[in-house]
Amino acid sequence: MKRIHIILLLVIPLGSCSQEFELTNPNVNELKSILGNRTTSEDVVYLYFARNYDSIAVKREVKYYDYEPRLVCGFSQDFQGGITYTIDQCDEAAGISTTIVLPKIEEDKVKRWVEQIYRAEITDLPNEWYPDKNIYGPVGEEAGCYYELKSGDNNWIIDIYCGC
Repeated sequence: MKRIHIILLLVIPLGSCSQEFELTNPNVNELKSILGNRTTSEDVVYLYFARNYDSIAVKREVKYYDYEPRLVCGFSQDFQGGITYTIDQCDEAAGISTTIVLPKIEEDKVKRWVEQIYRAEITDLPNEWYPDKNIYGPVGEEAGCYYELKSGDNNWIIDIYCGC
């Protein structure tokens, strides 16, 4: 019986010391500089995750363009902290769709991150949070990049669509 108590006393603190996920603030100037040099075809969101979080798996669900089977047009990749990044730009007429899954943190932190990551994009189009919606998109709902936040039980899903 004493062994069980000792084991419980040793195991319980391990579970209670888990750290809350922290979303690193994007270095907007650094990301803009890298994207401005156009030495990469990566989008700003993938570049951010690759620079701030370790990949815990190789790219999976890799898709290739029909017209150029050597060029990747979509994939998923997992990063430390429970982050999943998925991009699909295989249909040129459909724009670019990205989905990010993040561990649950405060909504205002996710919204600030969205605003900062958008500021790192190479664009002059202003975005805004639409009233009564969790959508951050172009002023006047014009063509551009839209970020939609969806709250899950234990995570945030951020759907990003950029196109016309």
